[in-house]
Amino acid sequence: MIGYFDWFSGYQETGLARALAARADVQVLCSNRVNPLFTDEHLASIGVPRSYPTGTTHEQGVTITRLAVREWRSMVWPRPSADLPVDKIYDLVIQMMPGQLLPVLTRPGKTPRSRVVLYGDNQAMYANLTGWQARIKQGVFSATKGSLYRRLNRGADSILCYTPNTVSKIRRYSAGSPVDLLPLAYDPDLFFVDAAARSAGRQEIGAQENDLVLIAPGKLQTQKRLDTVVRAVSQLPAWRERVHLLFVGGASGPVADAIRRAASEAGLDAQLTMLPFADSHRLNMMFNAADVGVWPLMPAITIQQAMATGLFVVLPDNDLVRHLVRPSTGRLYDPGPADPTAPLAASLGAAFKELTVVDHPDARQDRAEINGWLATPSLAERLLRTIEDGDAR
Repeated sequence: MIGYFDWFSGYQETGLARALAARADVQVLCSNRVNPLFTDEHLASIGVPRSYPTGTTHEQGVTITRLAVREWRSMVWPRPSADLPVDKIYDLVIQMMPGQLLPVLTRPGKTPRSRVVLYGDNQAMYANLTGWQARIKQGVFSATKGSLYRRLNRGADSILCYTPNTVSKIRRYSAGSPVDLLPLAYDPDLFFVDAAARSAGRQEIGAQENDLVLIAPGKLQTQKRLDTVVRAVSQLPAWRERVHLLFVGGASGPVADAIRRAASEAGLDAQLTMLPFADSHRLNMMFNAADVGVWPLMPAITIQQAMATGLFVVLPDNDLVRHLVRPSTGRLYDPGPADPTAPLAASLGAAFKELTVVDHPDARQDRAEINGWLATPSLAERLLRTIEDGDAR
């Protein structure tokens, strides 16, 4: 159960649905609306309408029931006319992303054998707020959605959260149910090591054999401070001539302009490629084409997707993403309270050195295998075990 379910997004829910369908009959209950995180421009570029037909369809081995809903600020709830599956008994009900409201306000079928509540990360909601604004927002949240969360969590067999940060926040609303970590996962059918894709991607962006392609993927947003990636590379005299900067997720707008301006000021504009929003196939190609991936401040599902291709990652050392990195798969850096450029530069320099001096021909495949614990089949298996655990209790 989830408010929004969009196959093209590659988000956690789509990969889990596919992985679970390999082991069980799966039904998705969701709204008929596309996630508002995707702008009309994005949807037009990939030929997807803003809403889907209501009713039940069978897609990619999954039964999907899309309900007619009312929508307000990324929250959806069924209209009175919505046709709910009220008579079914499910072995496992997964209520994903309760903040979207539909999983909270809709109870399909009879009491299931096991019930799991799965929470995403909402840190981005507070990214642009001052201290007192964040405290007010937290207070309003506790009085509104917090109360709904307690009601939903009461009696759940398990509460699972995408990040350690989310675990610490949700514990206060757990109503006595156990809370644990279930990281965002990648779909191995969509993201994987591919030598042919690497060659094609590097040819497309004009990267030479000895270039180090540094990719920064994701929607261009001010709070991500993507311009610091350019400035960090400019501070690496030993590497800057070899680095090819690749941004995937937008090629126009004020953030794109800021990135181009930073590259021009640093004399790196000839080594800069900016690509628009990419579907899973193109994104997998560009991850394979790259040598290092960087996410300066904010978490994103693209981290796990990149790790599926064995890409070496550089991430901030915080409770949103540090749990993803294992020895040899990436590096963490402390962004500090102010300008993260200098520490990011140091970490990128160490990453380039590790890749060019220490790495061996099979290192990329080795990293991909280490990162297999983040694949949807592994996480689906863990979810299915909650049925057995619930029966044991």
